[in-house]
Amino acid sequence: MTRDDICYLGVAEAHRAFADGTLTPGDLVEATLARISEVDPLIGAYLHVDADGARDAARAANVEATASPLAGVPFAVKDNYATRGIPTTANARLLADHVTGFDSAAVARLRAAGGVLTGKLNTWEYGTGLGVQFHDSARPHARNPWAPDHFPGGSSTGSAAAVAAGLAAYALGSDTGGSIRVPAAACGLHGLKPTYGLVSRYGVLPNSWSLDVIGPLARSAEDCALVLQALVGADERDPATVSVPVPDYRASLSEGVAGLRIGVVREIPGATLAPAVAAGLEELVATLAAGGATLVDVALPEALPRYREATVLISGSERAATHEADFRAEPGAVGREVREALTTGMTIRAVDYLAALRRRAELARGIDALFAQCDALVLPSTFATAPSYHDPRAVRAFMSGSTTSVFSLSGHPAHALPTGFDAAGLPTSAQIVGPYFAEARVLRIAHAYEQAVARPYRRPTISAGSDPASYPPIVLETEATTPEQAALATGFAQLHDLPLGAVDGAAYARGLRRSADAGAAVPRPATRFDGALSTFRARIGDQ
Repeated sequence: MTRDDICYLGVAEAHRAFADGTLTPGDLVEATLARISEVDPLIGAYLHVDADGARDAARAANVEATASPLAGVPFAVKDNYATRGIPTTANARLLADHVTGFDSAAVARLRAAGGVLTGKLNTWEYGTGLGVQFHDSARPHARNPWAPDHFPGGSSTGSAAAVAAGLAAYALGSDTGGSIRVPAAACGLHGLKPTYGLVSRYGVLPNSWSLDVIGPLARSAEDCALVLQALVGADERDPATVSVPVPDYRASLSEGVAGLRIGVVREIPGATLAPAVAAGLEELVATLAAGGATLVDVALPEALPRYREATVLISGSERAATHEADFRAEPGAVGREVREALTTGMTIRAVDYLAALRRRAELARGIDALFAQCDALVLPSTFATAPSYHDPRAVRAFMSGSTTSVFSLSGHPAHALPTGFDAAGLPTSAQIVGPYFAEARVLRIAHAYEQAVARPYRRPTISAGSDPASYPPIVLETEATTPEQAALATGFAQLHDLPLGAVDGAAYARGLRRSADAGAAVPRPATRFDGALSTFRARIGDQ
């Protein structure tokens, strides 16, 4: 095998090579580190590389036949995961020198399985954002290996770029509204958002704690299954985790799809699918039908904006609570995208946040009811392929033009998988969604498609792109703010002791308008006896 052949081995393939003696963990790690040195300057997937730690872990790895298949295999994590002795910066200036003395639960479990951590991966600042790019985070954003001036999806930008470029066998990301699945879609990978509560988030910098989920990005469904196996389990340090029976995710992959009833969401009001994305979805549907599944057309219970309205209020409030101290202390050190989001979050009323939680429960029950009709859903991940960084409005539209936030809000397991390429050579993707805690079924469907099309992983040809300094920031279209509105907003900020200077009265006026519009869009209970009893529970398994 060439060095690049070694670097593109998946978890299962590397484990087999260790078992038959054709490769050692040291060989794999050295090849990976060499490729990182050569290729990563072109795509910026890594923020920190721990070469010494990776070599030490490779030497210590037990790769006997009885060992975990993750033993000796290099992985990397988004830089919002706490990692003992390695910087955890979340690409934020205020965390530039931050080093934790502990590992997040996920990193600890992967290390315990013998995994070899090669470093920390690029992310939007604090692991948050909506694609409103101002390019003012501490380090430039990662690029898409398939086209270096194109967006790799967010916010787990480096996680997707690293795996697609052969700089890690798999990576961990975090997903609040699509930040595992959208990067997977943009970079032609598998990306799994497990059921809310299945995997501990202890030691991962929160974005929106009632929506945040962590999971793997990999080049195959089998690799996602192997990584998930090591991650699952209740953890008292994350009170949202639940204790549920854990199947052998890999063992069920080969069961196929015969006898499954799969709902297909083709029509999404207000959405226009790029032809290649639509073609990829239809190939997936035809392949599953040929495998013996029954395919039926279904529709989402509500239009996409109804899910986003609740998400905006929930994530905005929780994000503001998470980062309030930094926003108050040094708002000028916070990048503009996060600062704008925090400004809006600070203006959301408690009654609107609680109304959104109640509405979330309704919307989640509506999605869950679909699984009385079918065993799983298939639908697009994103509506287009990855846009160019030179078109900031297309970047924003790419993030909002997806179905991913629906299942973040509902908490169901959702898996993005590659379905081909468009005429420009950019990956297309679809999404498979299952009932709560049905990750085994979701992965089984993804694996069945993957095996049926028998499409070997196509490696990107990685080249240098433009200077990131040439990428234009987005110019926001904002309503004019009258002096009176700015004065009222300034008074609001002064009343609540919010910073002024780096954030002016006009910014608070925009935030107040956005939060008022979002709050007005969320319906209230039909009677005064409805409401509190129907809020979305922290533990999905209790519903």
